[in-house]
Amino acid sequence: MELAAELVPHFTVYTYDRRGRGDSGSTPPYAIEREVEDIEALVDHAGGVAGLYGISSGGVLALDAANRLGQMINRLAVYEAPFVVDDTRAPVPDGYLARLKELVASGRRGDAVDLFMAKGIGLPGWMSS
Repeated sequence: MELAAELVPHFTVYTYDRRGRGDSGSTPPYAIEREVEDIEALVDHAGGVAGLYGISSGGVLALDAANRLGQMINRLAVYEAPFVVDDTRAPVPDGYLARLKELVASGRRGDAVDLFMAKGIGLPGWMSS
């Protein structure tokens, strides 16, 4: 929010809570397409063309939205998008995605986050949970 305050003198700024985060609700099933639709609706509200800024997974969402929405997005800034594009870390283990989906589907979201942090991101054990 500090960045938004700094940008206000120069731009019209809209901030929002992504689906399932902050004060925002979510309608299952989750789909990245719904989040891009949310951004599209916000850009329409803002006049039909806008710049996007995203941090971490929000950066990935901003990149995807810019790709899908084309000319509606005229600027894009991304910070700390969680991409590994080289071999500086080990790949996720076999069965990782299936296990992650299983944990989420069974309502064990905390365990899913732990798995994501340990095996998806690669945080040391002492940093997770």
